[in-house]
Amino acid sequence: MLATTWREAAQTYMPIEEYGYGYGPPPHDYAYADPITGQHYYGRGYVQITGSDNYKRVGDSIGVDLYHNPGLALDAATAYKIMSKGMRVGLFTGVNLGQYITDATTDYFYARRIVLGLDHADEIREAATKFETILRASLVSTLSVATPAISPEGGTYVGRIGGNAPTGIELTTISLACVTDGATIYYTTDGSTPTTASTIYTAPFVVSQSTTVRATAFRSGYADGGVSSADFAFIATPVQLANISTRMNVETGNNVLIGGFIITGNAPKNVVVRGIGPSLAVFGINGVLAEPTLELRAPDGSLIAQNDNWQDNPTQAAQLNALGLALQDPRESGIVATLQPGTYTAILAGRNQTAGVGLVEVYDTNGAVDAQMANISTRGFVLTGNNVMIGGFILTGDTNNTRVAVRGIGPSLAQFGLNPVLADPTLELHDGNGAILVSDDNWQDDAAQAAELVSTGLAPTNTFESALMATLPPGQFTAILAGKNGGTGIGLVEIYNVH
Repeated sequence: MLATTWREAAQTYMPIEEYGYGYGPPPHDYAYADPITGQHYYGRGYVQITGSDNYKRVGDSIGVDLYHNPGLALDAATAYKIMSKGMRVGLFTGVNLGQYITDATTDYFYARRIVLGLDHADEIREAATKFETILRASLVSTLSVATPAISPEGGTYVGRIGGNAPTGIELTTISLACVTDGATIYYTTDGSTPTTASTIYTAPFVVSQSTTVRATAFRSGYADGGVSSADFAFIATPVQLANISTRMNVETGNNVLIGGFIITGNAPKNVVVRGIGPSLAVFGINGVLAEPTLELRAPDGSLIAQNDNWQDNPTQAAQLNALGLALQDPRESGIVATLQPGTYTAILAGRNQTAGVGLVEVYDTNGAVDAQMANISTRGFVLTGNNVMIGGFILTGDTNNTRVAVRGIGPSLAQFGLNPVLADPTLELHDGNGAILVSDDNWQDDAAQAAELVSTGLAPTNTFESALMATLPPGQFTAILAGKNGGTGIGLVEIYNVH
């Protein structure tokens, strides 16, 4: 259009009147007044429309009465409408811009046909090419590539990538995006400024350690955009108790299985408590608890929840299934609860005062929140052989070790009116393969260990009670509480994560 204006307006870039005001040989002699309107229909504007029929047709198309007021074609705004619409829709010769200029091709020579044959087509092609070059050069100085967005925007996260952020949003990938079409994104993960020699972004990526991600984008013909930056700090997940379990012979009255646990921190903790009996038989255990019942009690002893058969509550059963913690036998029990920091008790008993070997388990199902199980304990009647008290626990976290204290309590329980108590408890700590890591009979036998127990405030109150300290990595461990020389009685095993 610029090239056409340059040519048709005699390089003035202004709407002009036709030289000679239309005098010429018939039938193109437009200098004389029209016998109907009295108007003169010689060429006017950026392109020279002539003749009463053309003035009326073009005027009707752009909504301006050119037929009765042909001089309006000299108004710059009207002249632009005539040229713009006429060339875009083909008002002049029946052909239009879209036939010669597309995203794929540009034919400035034959585009001259839009207005008038091919006269001066070479001049117009040359002018159009120059205009395009100038316009593209101006675009470089006015259009810039948008600064890429980094998602998520950075922050401090607990655990490796793929763990949960403190907000509870799972961080799995880092994505980059630029709103400028056709731009190529480059990024770095060492904090340096990205260039076209940096890594090209093609898909979301993962970082495995604290780093600074920086990104920029480039597109040919555009000014360079800005550089975005996001800092990702990963704090190793502390080793913590993730789930616990205790197996023993569950009796009645004071000799049911009582499991206690303490939640510390500043946020609610989601836990699952399970009571298992019948499915223990598949492991060759005889005399299992035929129909276990389960209670979960608050720090003040009030009942939070209870369950007999885990499928009785459809909502809770669906939660257990979703967590992969569904029970194997419909007679077994399970509870799902969200608990504030505090001290809680899980009580495993037999329905209708029955007895047998049972297992109570407590699972931490959202270890990344700012709360954790700090210590656990189980009280019950300790027998011999397969019916000693077996407490299992799992430590989760990164590769750092943690310091754990395990205590076996018996004689000091008598002060609470319990009878008969385990007179001389012994302790063994086993790893996930069953190997004994450390054992203890009387806690003061090892002077160095006794001193550490005293310094942490975890020294038992009776010399016959047992306790041990161990530095443990993440993994599965088992604490076995028994009576010395086959002794039996009410005992308590406790596990503390003292870091």
